[in-house]
Amino acid sequence: MKRMISAIFTLLVLNAGLWGQVPQAFKYQAIIRDETGVPIKNQQISLCISILQGGPSGLTVYKEFQNPLTNEFGLVTIEIGRGETNDNMEDIDWSEGNYFLRIEADMEGQGNYKLIGVFELLAVPYAMFALHGNEGPQGPPGEPGTSLWKDGEGKVTTMASVGVGIDPPTGKMTVAGEDTLLFEVKNKNGETVFAVFDEGVRIYLPEGMKGGRGGFAIGGRTPAGKGEPIDIFRVTPDSIRMYINDSGKGGRGGFAIGGRTPQNKGIGEEYFSIDPQKTKIIAKDPVAGFTLGNNPQSLSENFLRLSPENYFIGHLAGSSNKNGKYNSFIGYRSGFSNSDGSKNYFIGFHSGYNNTIGSSNIFMGDSAGFKNISGERNTFIGTMAGLNNTTGIENVFLGPYAGYSNKSGKCNILIGTNAGLLSTVANYNTFIGVGSGYHTTSSFNAFYGTNSGFAFTTGSSNAFLGCNAGYWFDGGTGNTFVGSDCGRGGPDNDPPDPPGNYNTFLGSFAGYNIESGSNNVLIGSRAGYSMKTGSGNVFIGYNAGSNETGNNKLYIHNTSADQDNSLVYGEFDNKIIKLNGKTTIRDVLQLVPRTSPPDNPQEGEIYYNSTDKTLYLFNGINWIPINK
Repeated sequence: MKRMISAIFTLLVLNAGLWGQVPQAFKYQAIIRDETGVPIKNQQISLCISILQGGPSGLTVYKEFQNPLTNEFGLVTIEIGRGETNDNMEDIDWSEGNYFLRIEADMEGQGNYKLIGVFELLAVPYAMFALHGNEGPQGPPGEPGTSLWKDGEGKVTTMASVGVGIDPPTGKMTVAGEDTLLFEVKNKNGETVFAVFDEGVRIYLPEGMKGGRGGFAIGGRTPAGKGEPIDIFRVTPDSIRMYINDSGKGGRGGFAIGGRTPQNKGIGEEYFSIDPQKTKIIAKDPVAGFTLGNNPQSLSENFLRLSPENYFIGHLAGSSNKNGKYNSFIGYRSGFSNSDGSKNYFIGFHSGYNNTIGSSNIFMGDSAGFKNISGERNTFIGTMAGLNNTTGIENVFLGPYAGYSNKSGKCNILIGTNAGLLSTVANYNTFIGVGSGYHTTSSFNAFYGTNSGFAFTTGSSNAFLGCNAGYWFDGGTGNTFVGSDCGRGGPDNDPPDPPGNYNTFLGSFAGYNIESGSNNVLIGSRAGYSMKTGSGNVFIGYNAGSNETGNNKLYIHNTSADQDNSLVYGEFDNKIIKLNGKTTIRDVLQLVPRTSPPDNPQEGEIYYNSTDKTLYLFNGINWIPINK
C-alpha cells in the first residue's frame, strides 16, 4: 500500500489587517512523498480537509475537498475555506474549545483517501476569533503636541523632515556622508546584511540561506495590490535572475543598457537589450565587436569576441587574426595563430592552433589540426586528428588520432581511431576502421575494416576488406583481400617481407599466412591457409589447398585433401591435371593424334598413333596396341 508522508506542514493565516474584513480561509502547505520518501512532483492529487472540535477524533464541524497540483518540489499550497464543501466556515465558533485539522489524500483520484495526519490548531486561524470576541478597553493616548511619538502599537512616527549628519535635511530623510558607516541593517545574529558607506553600498548574502525570502530581490506588486509581490530582479549565492513580463509595453519594455543624449534629452542609443522576443548587443566596430576578457587595453587577450566577420569564443581564441574573415573558433587558444585564413571552423582545445593562412578547414577536437599552417579544405574531427598536418589539402580524418602524422598528403579519407596514424605524405587513400592503414606510407589504397592493412607500408592499388584483412601483410601492389582475416600474414618481423603482388583472396582466413607470394587466386574460406611465399596458385573451395606451400598448383576441393585426394589437382608449370574421381563423358573423348609415344610414360597411359591408326597402352614395360 502506498505511504504518503507530509514532510512539511505550514499554516498561514491571511492577515486581517491587510484586508477590509477577516477572510474565511487560511493557507496550508505540505510536501507529498511516495512510499520511498521521494517527493511526488508535478502531479494532481485529491485532498480531504476536516476541522474537528474537541480532539483528534472529535466532532467534524467543517469538511471540504480540493484537487491541487504539486510543484517541482512536491509542494502543494491551498487555502482552506476555498474548496468544495457543503459547510460554512463562518459557522465555526473559534472560542468554543480546541480545534484540530485532519488531512487525507487520494493519489489516484479514486476516492480512496489515506490519512496524512491530524494536528491541533494553535494560533492559526484564531485571527478569525475576532469575529466572536468582545471589544477591549481603549489604550492610553499619546503625548500631544510633539513631532515624534510612539503609539500604542510600538510604531514611531514623525511628520517632519529627518537629517542624519546634516542640519537642516534637504529632503524627508537625508543621511550625510562621513568616514564612518552611514547606515546599517543587521540580521538576528548581529551580522551585517545591508550597509551604506560614503563611497558605496554593500549587500551581504549568507551562503546557506534558505526559503523564499533569501538573497537580494527587487519586486513589483500586482495590480491594485492584490496577491503577493512578484520578483523582478533577484540575487542569491548560486544565481542572478531577472524576470521580465512576456508582454512588455512601450519603448521601455524589457531590459536595456544604453547611452544618454547630450543634456539627458531623450533616450540614447541602445548597446544591450533583452525582451521576450530577442536579445541584442549593438557593436558598430566590425573588428572589436563584443568582447569579454581580462585586459581592457588588448583585444587579443579575450575570452569572447564577436564581430560581424568572426566569432571567437575561448581564452585567446583567434588572438592573432588580422585579415581573416568568416571564421568561427571555439575553445582555449583555438585558432590562436590564424592571421589571414578565412572560413575556418575550429572547435576544441588548441584546435587549429598554428593555422595562419589555411582556409575552409573544419577542425573539431582536442588539438585537431594543431600544426596546420596552409592546408585547405580539410575536415579533421577527433582528439588530435590530423595534428601534424601542415600543408595537406582536402583530407577527411575522423576519429581520435586519425591521420595523426599526415603532413602534406592530400585527398585521403581516414575514419576510425588511429586510422592511417603513421601516414605522412600519402595521397588518395581510403582507410575505414580502427587501426586501418596504421603504418601505410603509400598512395591509392583502400582498406575497410578494423586493423585492415595495419602493417602495410609500401605499395599501391590494394583493396583489403574485412576485419584484420591484410593485417601483417607488409607491402605490394594490386592485391585484393576480401574477408575477415583474409591475407592476414604472419607476425611482423624486421626486415619487412618482400612485396607480394596481384593476389586475389576471397573468403575468411583465405591466404591467412601469406607473406610475399604473388599472382595467387584463392577462393573459399581457409583456401591456401598455410601458403606463405607461393606464387601462381589457384585454389578453389573451402580449405582447398590449405596445406600447400608450393608454386603453380591447382586445387579444386571442399576439404584440405592433398593432391591425390582433391577432386581436381594440377600443376601449371608441368601442364598436369589430375582428376581424383570417376569421370563420365557424355558425348566423346578425343585424343590428339601423334606419330610417336610420349616421353617418360607412366603405367596406364594411352595415346593414339595417327600413322597406323592404333591406340597404344603402356603396361609399365612396353606399349601394347589395344584396338587390333
